[in-house]
Amino acid sequence: MEISQLSRSRRPKWHYVAVGVGLITVAVALTVAWQILAAPEAAARAVGPARTLWQFTRPHTITATTASVVTLWLLAVTDGTGARPSVPNLVATLLVCLATNVYITGINQVVDIDIDRINKPRLPLAAGSMTRRQGVVVSVTCGVFALVAAAAMSTALTVTVAIG
Repeated sequence: MEISQLSRSRRPKWHYVAVGVGLITVAVALTVAWQILAAPEAAARAVGPARTLWQFTRPHTITATTASVVTLWLLAVTDGTGARPSVPNLVATLLVCLATNVYITGINQVVDIDIDRINKPRLPLAAGSMTRRQGVVVSVTCGVFALVAAAAMSTALTVTVAIG
């Protein structure tokens, strides 16, 4: 019988490493999707509104938000206190944080259209592929969703979203 080199107390952490690798795989898949949605105009016409919405969300900020939330979750899971944060809570928290992210980056774009026309002319509002009203609707919808969902989950998350 072969004995594992890892003590029993360390074995469960490998599960979380596997989860982390799985989440990294998802991040890579999202990056590939991002590249497809950012493809030249011929491909862009095929995914028009979805591409515009995706660009409005500022995908690079979504990647950073996802990495932060997942990393904090993994730290909570492996902190040695015996806490067992659930995957459904991770997913719900991630959705709240991503909605907050879209709210923040969206409001920035709505307010800075004139500046973005000079510095970031490919953004949907600056390029004219999305109207200011559409930007406000998407941003406010994401902001309200984030606040309501956070309030249903925890006070700490609600405060975090409200500060965000």
